[in-house]
Amino acid sequence: MEQSVVFNRFMRLQRVVVVSAFAVGLASAQAPVVFPRTVQNAVTMEPAPAQVTQGGVLVLRGINLGPAEEIKATEFPLPTRLGDPPVQVMVNNRAAPLFSVGSGRLVIQIPWEVPQGQAVIVVRRGELASRPTSINVMNLMPGIRTKNGLGFGEVAGVMTGNRLKISASGLGPVDPQVPSGAPGPAEPRLPVRTYVGGLLAPTTASLSADRVGEYDVEIEIPEGAQAGDLISLGAANTPPANRPSFGQNFRAEMQYMPLPAGAGGIRVLRTADLRGNYVIGNAARGEDGCYPSWLFDLGRQISARIDNCLISANANIATPVIPIVESGTLAALAGPATGDAQTGLTNKVAVYNPASQIPLTVELPAAASNLVGLAGQVLAVAPGTPPSIFAINPQTGEVTDGPAAIGGGQGGGQVPGGGAGAVNINQVPIDLGDGLTHRLSPASNLGQQRFAVVVGDDAARPTKGRLAITNNLGAVLETRDFPEGRLPLVPPLLRAQGGGQPGQPGQPGQPGQPGVQPGPAFRLPFFWDPLSRNYFVLSRNADGSAHSMTVFGGQEFQARTVNMPEGWFATSCWQQIPFRNLELSRNIAFFGSLTAETEARQNCAANGFLTVEVATARISAIPLTGQGQISVSGPSGDLNDYVFGVNRDAGNANLFDTLFVMDGVSGSAFRLDLPTGITQFSNIQPIEDLSALIAQATSRTPNDAGLVYFDLENETSRILPIPEGFVSINLITAFPNTRKVLARGNRANNSGSQYIVYDLLTGDVMIPDNPPGVAFVGQLPAQPGQPGQGGGGQQQPAAQFQIVNTKSGFVSAVAFSPERNPVGILSLRIP
Repeated sequence: MEQSVVFNRFMRLQRVVVVSAFAVGLASAQAPVVFPRTVQNAVTMEPAPAQVTQGGVLVLRGINLGPAEEIKATEFPLPTRLGDPPVQVMVNNRAAPLFSVGSGRLVIQIPWEVPQGQAVIVVRRGELASRPTSINVMNLMPGIRTKNGLGFGEVAGVMTGNRLKISASGLGPVDPQVPSGAPGPAEPRLPVRTYVGGLLAPTTASLSADRVGEYDVEIEIPEGAQAGDLISLGAANTPPANRPSFGQNFRAEMQYMPLPAGAGGIRVLRTADLRGNYVIGNAARGEDGCYPSWLFDLGRQISARIDNCLISANANIATPVIPIVESGTLAALAGPATGDAQTGLTNKVAVYNPASQIPLTVELPAAASNLVGLAGQVLAVAPGTPPSIFAINPQTGEVTDGPAAIGGGQGGGQVPGGGAGAVNINQVPIDLGDGLTHRLSPASNLGQQRFAVVVGDDAARPTKGRLAITNNLGAVLETRDFPEGRLPLVPPLLRAQGGGQPGQPGQPGQPGQPGVQPGPAFRLPFFWDPLSRNYFVLSRNADGSAHSMTVFGGQEFQARTVNMPEGWFATSCWQQIPFRNLELSRNIAFFGSLTAETEARQNCAANGFLTVEVATARISAIPLTGQGQISVSGPSGDLNDYVFGVNRDAGNANLFDTLFVMDGVSGSAFRLDLPTGITQFSNIQPIEDLSALIAQATSRTPNDAGLVYFDLENETSRILPIPEGFVSINLITAFPNTRKVLARGNRANNSGSQYIVYDLLTGDVMIPDNPPGVAFVGQLPAQPGQPGQGGGGQQQPAAQFQIVNTKSGFVSAVAFSPERNPVGILSLRIP
């Protein structure tokens, strides 16, 4: 199967390369042609736009890239020129070390000196050069080589005793510093942390002495790890780019434990972030403030009532338990409470670790009211000005002082690196005179402590507009006028049904508009491109009969107007016009219409796509094929520079019958019709690692036809059929680490449900048996005349009977009897 995946990719690349070669024309047939979608991280092989670290390894594919017979570098440091005529790969105008060059494939190292951020790659062969393509250069992005070379599946490694030796990338800068093109040895400056199946695994790492851009990593496999467990290799606070498996487990493994006496009231489940079969379930909050809770370690088949009184400062939340991000542990504040949320509830924290059967109870120097699980540690927040932060080691219980305040803000205007007291410049009042007091866009960071914001005289339909440049405190430094006769284009808000509903203010002090539905605070479409230093704002003329793009750029950051193609407008009948950033082609994309709209309406439709080349500001229109229209209020998005939207079914706002796609690289649109026998689809979900979408399929009754899989790279759709014995299916999610999709099949007459696992590579379907006595998994279907789950009396937070954990490859859920009573907890490993 791995060979077939490689073959399919090869055939797809051949098709794409032919199209690319035609696009550049016969006159330049000998120039290098790089297809941007084939520029990938050589270790993780994630879809483009490629992400690779400084010093990392990149692979490029295309035609005319180098000599017909591949040439490999034979000595260190790697050369930056190979072949005759010489091949060079420039990354931000810096020559990259070359591993190998050939007519269809180049392998390079990203120079250590290339700064973080978007970078431009150009291939030179003699006097000829390729068109530029973009990548994203990171400081850290840990990746692990796999046996199939595709970045997923079983790890490529060697076991010696209980130690696993693997090759990794992206662990960051090293000491001593190593020149570009040279191997190690050298040690990573930042700490490296590994979990296998959510169990902490002691790890050593060193920049390889015989391979450029890769690290030799040795992992001590912890007791309790099993074949099929996923490996998570992180550096500092950065999570891994891929999570290969330790060995292989080819079957969907069901683990089950009956509920202990008294646990029938469990309403909410929480699983550890990296160990999906390590579960805490809790009942509703009691009058004493405690949440009755039970621990289920399904891997070890251990369950027990939790003696600690688990509490929360928020009496309305469903559970006080938090997972520690990128670890296998769970934590909660332990009561009883001795204070309140303003002064601190308790100085005790309970930590639950799958490596230990005895939970840790940690005492803090002061009472805390909040917990945060971050990068393998627990942060306890004690109220104060500023608040105190205590870091807890979940393995040992050691407590150390954390930062003086927690940074982060509420949007693009928050001063980077700010903590308590940092200025959110989106909330700073602004007045440019002449009535210009309304912020129409959030602040965009231009660099060097300068921010750009568009200001108007009215938040809904401005008659005046100006660009303000402020400092990091929101003080205006200078302004720029819009071109004569051009105004910011703010899409209208929907009218409330029946009228009279107040509008949502767009900023502090702005009154609502009667009869208008609430909408986003900032609706003006804009885009800042740091490479070209162009700032784009969607604009219109006074009566809205002509749309354009206003571009602020050049040495003086002055405005100029770029008109739309003849007869085209931005689709402005919906309250948002999202701009999609197409990194590979360095374009912006948004929906376009053949009608100038001035009012919002529910059936807002687009006739195609509009793209703006950020370097030149040239606008192009890409109409849809046939007579189709995109429902702008329906599901849409940008998946690996494929922009997609749907054609809404006329009879049901939540059902769709066609998928429209624009390839952001080729600038062409296509439609994916449904396979034969399928009439509609719903609940569409992206699968980023595969450049694909998946949705529930309907033939006659909702969700009765299995799943429909839209392959955007191959421009195809296919059905994952509903197995015999089920009348409908609910899509749950995709598991990219193993290329599987999980669904729940429902039997006739609401008589039962069962998990279904689809293998996207082989087409196989696995239907693991429910444990004895279990009829329903994860969720009870509503019965006619009944409100469903949740009970009566005091209003409670929604029950959460199912937790999907793609990082660890598990789904954990409450199991129900045929009589619809909770009887156990199960975990299903997705192989």
